[in-house]
Amino acid sequence: MGSSNISNPAMTDGLEWNVKICQYETPHLWRKINATFETYQIAKDFEAIDVNGLPRLDKALRLEKGTTGTTADDNHLVFFDISPYPFQQEILDKLEAERTIHKRTKNLVVAATGTGKTVIAAFDFKRILKEHRRCRLLFVVHREEILHQARVVFRNILRDQNFGELWVGNSLPAHLEQLFVSVQTFRSQQLWQKVPADFYDYIVIDETHHAPAGSYSELTSYFTPRILLGLTATPERADGEDILKYFDHRICAEIRLPDAINRKLLSPFQYFCITDSVDYSQLTWQRGKYVKHELEDVLITGDNFRARLIVQKVQEILLDVSRTRGLCFCVSKRHAGYMANQFQQHGIASMALTADTPAGERKTAIGRLRDMEINFLCVVDLFNEGVDIPEIDTVLFLRPTESLTVFLQQLGRGLRLCEDKEHLTVLDFIGQAHQKFNFESRFRALVGRSANRIEDEIKTAFPSLPSGCVIEMEKEAQRYVLENIRKALSHANKNQLVRRIAAFFAETGLQPTLRNFTTHHGLELDDRYRKGSWSRLCARAGVKENFQDPDEVLLSRGLRRMCHHNSPQQLKTMITGLQALKAGDPITGFSDQERAILALFTFTLWNNRPPETSLPENLARFFRNPTFVQEAMELTSLLLERSDTIVHNPDLPYPCPLSVHGCYTRDEILVALDYLTFAQRTTVREGVKYLSKLQTDVFFITLNKTIM
Repeated sequence: MGSSNISNPAMTDGLEWNVKICQYETPHLWRKINATFETYQIAKDFEAIDVNGLPRLDKALRLEKGTTGTTADDNHLVFFDISPYPFQQEILDKLEAERTIHKRTKNLVVAATGTGKTVIAAFDFKRILKEHRRCRLLFVVHREEILHQARVVFRNILRDQNFGELWVGNSLPAHLEQLFVSVQTFRSQQLWQKVPADFYDYIVIDETHHAPAGSYSELTSYFTPRILLGLTATPERADGEDILKYFDHRICAEIRLPDAINRKLLSPFQYFCITDSVDYSQLTWQRGKYVKHELEDVLITGDNFRARLIVQKVQEILLDVSRTRGLCFCVSKRHAGYMANQFQQHGIASMALTADTPAGERKTAIGRLRDMEINFLCVVDLFNEGVDIPEIDTVLFLRPTESLTVFLQQLGRGLRLCEDKEHLTVLDFIGQAHQKFNFESRFRALVGRSANRIEDEIKTAFPSLPSGCVIEMEKEAQRYVLENIRKALSHANKNQLVRRIAAFFAETGLQPTLRNFTTHHGLELDDRYRKGSWSRLCARAGVKENFQDPDEVLLSRGLRRMCHHNSPQQLKTMITGLQALKAGDPITGFSDQERAILALFTFTLWNNRPPETSLPENLARFFRNPTFVQEAMELTSLLLERSDTIVHNPDLPYPCPLSVHGCYTRDEILVALDYLTFAQRTTVREGVKYLSKLQTDVFFITLNKTIM
């Protein structure tokens, strides 16, 4: 399907197929092509065109080719309706949920460069503007050159070519109500002395990672907007300063790496996992990483065996090393110099750069890399900090990178889009790792959202990777990774978790609560509860007194079954209901809706087999487990805090505790519809059930989504 022209888009990144298949000989391919085509037809990324739309199509094609024939003023024209990409809409929905459900108005959005942060801000402001027509905007940027671009984005999305005033250099604003200003002008003109603290309703700080700098102090301390929106691609600062303090210590939303690649906002990658000659399993592990000097000693060998292996794999995998622009991440200055020398000896132009290299030499080296006068820069403590070289097409991990954050930063150095760059090639040398080294998190970050276990992804050649991406593992490298992941999920890892809880306060200064621990370590609640109840782990760690709740085994499993609940209304009702019961309020004083939600909670907690025959009796038995009552309340509060789902009541002719867009199991739905009760424990196995009491048909549908 397509023109069959031999064009650059057709041969590279275009969605054009040229294939002959037979529906009867290859039905699976036929079904997949049909499903993919239907997906394209209904996707918001594509727009149907007719005769009346041909002028717009022509302009769009000329824009893509870079031959628009327009004047500078035409940059302000919109040739077609602008709507957010689905992943941008997801962020907009999360922003709305943060403000509507949680009343949080200081929101930080972390999004990879090129994913349209300004577009997200403009659409968000447009929504606020519909509700408050006189909303005042302040948009602050770190670099003057993007002010004009930001205003153009807002004007196009708002459909108002007169929107916004610029204040930069010699350009003075006619008014201050919708102001785009550089932070340098903001400070030199002392804007905070010209308007009241609550003058602006909506403030955007672009490149928010600069916020701790002194030039932003009045901006962050003086103004009290109704909404503060921060935009950044790199929330982690090299000096360790925390930018989350300006946003209630939360990141509202992030654009995941696979999403950005699928949207062609970042380059796809070819990732080669190569069996390393080094055994890291016996090296000392301190403070979350290998000891640096031990790592250096095993990476620099007297016989140069590992270096020869690296050179061999580079020459084997890269089509033309002389046309390569690559970064090699090393463990130390000595290691960087050693590897650059080894490459040079094998005829590969290379140079070592470190944080101590003078800025002039660094700039010259980057220029030579761009011009392919050298093919590899061997670096250490340097390119983790946001240096942008889009031309980089190869990344070599010549040391095990313990931190997931650093790993993604280093990988990201090669993911920027660039003309004539089809993909990023990654060579990762994987040896037998220390048992505390975490392979699972990095491969999960590369795969993104998938119902598959990461072990299954590895064994089946990563079917859920973003479009155009591939991960190839050598046999032994795959064995090392799978062995590491299995150990991480074993009972020994539970002991490691207990040790982390025991050391949590000393390391962080935070109390070892469920909220603090899971937030600090970035843990999903369902993953956390795979290893037992929080209370028992804390007791084993010595940070909580031992307890003897009679139903501990059953309730430990029940708490994990609660982790999918996401309806804010129901979670609030659970919290207030448990608090009231704990205070001694009788269940008879609860409304029918509250009793129905507590019944749903009870069935979930007891795995749909409550031990008693009525709601009051089951709640009374639950309250004979005081430790788990407290943990259930803490877990429910945390689920409410993390919920980003806007729900509403179903339009039914009878009361129902379910919420549209809420997440439930089959039996929870039957409990809510009063079919599964304390007196009648019969569930259903068929996909359709008629409930005569409510005159309602219930349909349970399994969606089998083909991995595309």
